Amino acid sequence: MNLPNLKKLYLDENEIKVVSGLQDCSMLEELHIAKQRLPTFTPLEFQFESLSKLSKTLQVLDVSGNGITILTQFQILIFLKKFLCQDNNVINLGEVENVILHLPRLEEANFYNNPCCKQAKYRDIAIGASPDPFHTLDEIPVPKHQQIAIRGLMTHRRSLGAVSKFLTSQIDNTNRNSNGGENDHEDDHDNKYESNKFTDEMVAVGTNE
Repeated sequence: MNLPNLKKLYLDENEIKVVSGLQDCSMLEELHIAKQRLPTFTPLEFQFESLSKLSKTLQVLDVSGNGITILTQFQILIFLKKFLCQDNNVINLGEVENVILHLPRLEEANFYNNPCCKQAKYRDIAIGASPDPFHTLDEIPVPKHQQIAIRGLMTHRRSLGAVSKFLTSQIDNTNRNSNGGENDHEDDHDNKYESNKFTDEMVAVGTNE
């Protein structure tokens, strides 16, 4: 697609399986490619060359309803301000945390109705990874004081060398499977303890504000 002056591209509800051929769209700011009619269990794919080229200009990306499971590929879109990724199949909450950490200009994101959103600390983890301009998650406003408190706690935990359990969940799952699930009971106990500890720290931070 040789459209060097194109700024907005709407391709919703088509049958595109792989997003490619956008290397010459050197001024593209918005890409809307939601709800592709894909075979069951087939996620929408993105050619790296196209994403790499768009990383210098793209500000709005809508990939909702496409069976996407991995968000790492979107980390290079450092000028992205609005990321719509609802109704996909993202299971690992670490994918959400990691992609937000790599988008310094992100203002709004929507991950609603992904499996990972059902996890108890989903919203805290997402907000804790957010940059200064961020103000809306899943169409719900994020108050600045809330963002500061949660993000401050997450930064403090990282400074102490704490690694997000969500970023390492895939490794944990692999180890659990190799052990035949024998440590499941211990993991459940540790997770409950960690959840309570996290909540206590949130209260402490809010009080100090």
